[in-house]
Amino acid sequence: IVSAFSDRTFIWVATPDLSQLKYVNNGYEKIFGRNEYELYCNPIGFIDHVHEDDKARVLKQFSQRPLKNWDIQYRIYDAKGEVKYLHDRGSLIYDDREMHSLILGTADDITKEKTQQQALMSAVTKLEHLSKTDSLTGLANRREIFSQLNDEISRMGRGQQTSTLVYIDLNKFKEINDKYGHKIGDKALVEFSNSMSGLLRESDRFGRIGGDEFVIMLYGTDENETAAFFDRIQREKFEVEVDGSNLVSIDFSVGWVQWNEGINSVQEWLDRADEVMYEKKQQGQVQSSTVQNIAVNNIRTNAV
Repeated sequence: IVSAFSDRTFIWVATPDLSQLKYVNNGYEKIFGRNEYELYCNPIGFIDHVHEDDKARVLKQFSQRPLKNWDIQYRIYDAKGEVKYLHDRGSLIYDDREMHSLILGTADDITKEKTQQQALMSAVTKLEHLSKTDSLTGLANRREIFSQLNDEISRMGRGQQTSTLVYIDLNKFKEINDKYGHKIGDKALVEFSNSMSGLLRESDRFGRIGGDEFVIMLYGTDENETAAFFDRIQREKFEVEVDGSNLVSIDFSVGWVQWNEGINSVQEWLDRADEVMYEKKQQGQVQSSTVQNIAVNNIRTNAV
């Protein structure tokens, strides 16, 4: 019966002080790829083949005296240098006088299960990322940016420093699509996203909510600081390359609203910033860095 488990289970029996090996099945040779003779010389010699990141933990377990029952998982290197995962369990065996007489160890090769589990976890992580990410630009998608903004409102509702929400709309984006094609239009969206991302802090939030519309949440930033930020980036170039050499500028309008207690939801916050942006865009006005209660800045970067 024990031999039948040899393909995936390493079974051994030793004296209580681990000084003498009484039995080992073919599992040691099958899993470790090594001769069982080394265990007869040293019953815990298998620890020499434990992965370096796990070795201290395994050695500590088998160094206990008296040895106690164990249930641990660790990695080993087989004779070919390949990493395998083991689920190792041990029991103390007593004789009819309740004297500790032997130790029984069983180590299952769970490499296949671990590999499948890791593949599943990787797939779940990837799917989770894709569910939160805009497939074209790699920014947070509409659902994810709404979730992030909702968390931010909760944070500010506890009396912490307020943030400012910026609504961005690319100007005449349809003309880029019509003149150069949708491939260049998509490229423009990517170039704009990458350029703007490089100007933001790790604590800020940047997402695409659809088409050529984006939102930025400047963390812990008031309206005056937001105005100063957009004044600074007027020196930055937002452009896309077409025909292998020509550069076309990417113009955009922005409107921003600093959060206050009168704003009750993400949608309301977003709508207010959108309204301000749209109003100023229609008027064709450019706001200076002296900002009113709700500020808007219309940015244009000249083509090279």
